Amino acid sequence: APLLVISWSVWGLQQLHPYALSFRPINRDHPYFSFASWQILYVHGLTAGYHRSQLQKLWGRIPKLPLVAVLLAITIGSMVAAHYDLQLGVWPTSFSDRVNWLAWTDRSINGPIRLVNLLGLFPLLYMVIDQFWQPLDKAFSKLLIPLGQNSLYVYIMHVPFSVLWFWIPGLIES
Repeated sequence: APLLVISWSVWGLQQLHPYALSFRPINRDHPYFSFASWQILYVHGLTAGYHRSQLQKLWGRIPKLPLVAVLLAITIGSMVAAHYDLQLGVWPTSFSDRVNWLAWTDRSINGPIRLVNLLGLFPLLYMVIDQFWQPLDKAFSKLLIPLGQNSLYVYIMHVPFSVLWFWIPGLIES
């Protein structure tokens, strides 16, 4: 619980002051990786993995049909909102509403609506993979098993190496 409170506090600070705790390893006008907003996904993922057995028991007690209906509504609503978001100014119509909408849906700082979108999408994808695991395992196990076993290590290692690479003067031309 304290770890989740810290994670939400850091995310909230990032929402109030976008890019306050961001990396700027390349000479750009604004930072491009806001660690404080993305850490919330990783911290919750690691916490869920740590408490996996308790979450599996809870997951088994949830009625699946109403859950799927809610998750589909969230996901479809997010897709519709994303479609309107791509129209760049069609909706919301006023400039101030548009600025607020972009702040709530911004992918780079994981706005609140984006988190709701992910809250609907991730469990839905988990349910699809869980339901169709047997055919997926038969068809793609030689690819998926090594990919899954090595993906966390590769992801964790590429971030510090990328940051160090861009901090070395003279390697990247402006």
